[in-house]
Amino acid sequence: MNSYKITFNSRPKIEIVGDVDTTHLIEIYEYRDGVKEFVKDFTIRTNHFISYVREWYGDYHIDVYNFNNEKGLYKVYEHIYDDKFKKVLINLETKSLNESIVWFNCALEYKNIHDCELYIKSNHNDELKNNLVTFVNDVNDNDYYAIYNIGKYDTEYEWSGRFTEMLYNFVLTKNRTYCSFRNPRDWHNLSIDDVANDILGINKI
Repeated sequence: MNSYKITFNSRPKIEIVGDVDTTHLIEIYEYRDGVKEFVKDFTIRTNHFISYVREWYGDYHIDVYNFNNEKGLYKVYEHIYDDKFKKVLINLETKSLNESIVWFNCALEYKNIHDCELYIKSNHNDELKNNLVTFVNDVNDNDYYAIYNIGKYDTEYEWSGRFTEMLYNFVLTKNRTYCSFRNPRDWHNLSIDDVANDILGINKI
C-alpha cells in the first residue's frame, strides 16, 4: 500500500512511500479566476519525491495516476491546496525593520484570508511581537504545511551578471512566463508591500 505526502515547503513537493513499486504520473494544476489550468507533469517511482520549481503561492490541484493493463491510466490520489487551520511559516528575509513591518502586515492579511496557523521568522521578532502569530528562530520543513520566503531575490539577469552558472531562471509554464522561481514579477519596479503580496498570492497576477 502506498501513501502520498504533499507539502509546499517552500515549493510543491510530492512524495510517494510504500511497498508497491510502480511508476506514477503526477499532474500539477492551478486554479486562476476559477479556471483549472495545467502547470506541469512528472513521472516518479514509489519511494521517491519530486518538487516543482516555484516558490510563491498557488491554488494548486495535484493529481496522481497509476497505470496497469486492466484499468489503463487511473487516478489514485488528488490534493487541493488548503491551509485552513494548518501551520504556515512566512519567512521575512530582510534586515530592514521597515520592510519587516510592511511584510509582517502582509502576512497578517494572508492569515486573515486563509485562517491558517501562522508562524513568522524574521530578523526583528522582538519588534514585531503580536499575539496573533507564533515567532520562531529556526525552520524545520517537516513542521509546516507551507513555507513562504518573502524577499527581493535575484533576477536571472542579476545572477548571470555575477556568476557563470545561472540559478534563477525564468519560470515557464503552458500559460505564462514569470520573472523567476522566487519572485513572480521583477521586484525592482514594485512597492514593498507588492513584493510580499505577489509571493503570498494576495495580488492576483
